Amino acid sequence: MVQCNAAIGAVWDKWRPLVTSGPTKGQRRDQPVLAVEDGRLTLRIGAGRPPRGIHTPLRRLASDGTRLEPHWKHDAWVHGAVPALRAVIDGFLQQLPPGVGPAA
Repeated sequence: MVQCNAAIGAVWDKWRPLVTSGPTKGQRRDQPVLAVEDGRLTLRIGAGRPPRGIHTPLRRLASDGTRLEPHWKHDAWVHGAVPALRAVIDGFLQQLPPGVGPAA
């Protein structure tokens, strides 16, 4: 989890995404943080907001239930965080012994 959050942090530092509407428009977006809480993977965005239970940090089921989409559509997440997280996950998978992992 530490490597995943470090990857997100590096993207947030590089892209410096801003809120585009609402009362905090123009302020920097809160950095998402991944955690395992009560045995579930969660994604937390901002202080005071409840964590969101997720299956994978890469994507979620779209509201129409027919396809997968990123958790957010802004560039810092789609073009920055998702590829960085994918690289971290791929690195973990390469370290697994033969016969262990998703293809096993």
